[in-house]
Amino acid sequence: MTTTTRSDGTREALSLREIEIAPLGGEYVLHAPKSGAVILANHSAVEIGRTVEASGSTASAADLLSQWWRVDAHVARHYIHTLLEDWQRAGLFDDVQPRSAERTNAEDFAFSWEKTYRNGAKSVRLRCESPAVGAILDRVLAVLEFKPPAARDLPGAIADPVTVDLIGRHDNFTVLTDGRTVWGPSDFASARHMALREILCASNPPGEISAVLHAGAVARNGRAVIIAGDSGAGKTTLLSSLVLAGWDYLCDDLTGLDTNANGIRPFPVAISLKPGSAALLSSAIGRERDLWLSPPDEFGLRYLDASSRHASGETLPVSLLCFPRYDEFCHELIVEHLSPTAALSQLLKTGTRLVGNTPMISTLTRLLSEVPSVGLCYRDRADAEAFLQEQLS
Repeated sequence: MTTTTRSDGTREALSLREIEIAPLGGEYVLHAPKSGAVILANHSAVEIGRTVEASGSTASAADLLSQWWRVDAHVARHYIHTLLEDWQRAGLFDDVQPRSAERTNAEDFAFSWEKTYRNGAKSVRLRCESPAVGAILDRVLAVLEFKPPAARDLPGAIADPVTVDLIGRHDNFTVLTDGRTVWGPSDFASARHMALREILCASNPPGEISAVLHAGAVARNGRAVIIAGDSGAGKTTLLSSLVLAGWDYLCDDLTGLDTNANGIRPFPVAISLKPGSAALLSSAIGRERDLWLSPPDEFGLRYLDASSRHASGETLPVSLLCFPRYDEFCHELIVEHLSPTAALSQLLKTGTRLVGNTPMISTLTRLLSEVPSVGLCYRDRADAEAFLQEQLS
């Protein structure tokens, strides 16, 4: 999106050429690929923006809208300025991602830890300055570790992997992909999450992942259920329980949405279990010969290796989006059917991020329009499992 402003700060012109506008459930989703901003807007707001763009200035648009609305021009100007200020605060007018063009010289850092991982046709090299930091990520990624033979025997996608670097210490970490800063500085937890996201994206061909949902996923009979929600809501516990019940494992915490199909790309890293979840499930896991639960790490997390139960295939169609919430005071299962806009709001609130600088919000809105979304509130996890089993039977 481009804008022109006068010296007094008022906006004179507006261009929506670089904004992706997609309908969703009677409203519209506006996405600015360069800034990553995503907002929901009603039909009137979109028409105001298009009128400002077509008329060439807010003043001309106010004159037109005052005639259509049969209100004074100053009232129309107030509505226009309020709307554009809201869009400004949301980031729709930001022309570039501040860090998207930054390039860092990797030779400035002393990498003492390095491993290569492979998920599908592409391999990704991860480097860290600290072996301790690398070990933390390796607990999640070890099931995907790849030790290639001589480079001359390999196709280019494997012999020349994408490189993801996690640099820094204390609470000042930065993530780089092929020398370009993509995240940070931030605390370690956020940087760890973003480094894993970069590995997920880099392990697929460029442009084939349009969004990364902060969610897990399982499948039954070749159809996937996305399990999303706030941290602490119980989504990983439910996901692990479904794997124990015989569902195919796809992803934990990071789910890649395929750009070209209404489906997801599996990313079967080890499932990270918090102490409470691990305590609930450890006995059941111990009875399964093909599952392995690690000892606690220094953060109290344990890691469930469910790679023996991951689904085959590059892309699996999605049949349901589920937003679970454990509540000890919920005496029976409560099912809430969510509108597409409510589901989008939930996904954005819980950390879903769009990927790349090309239009892709339509992939996510198509999924939300075509696939039902439900919120589940429960005390007994078996009730939630039975409901999901019924939905995919």
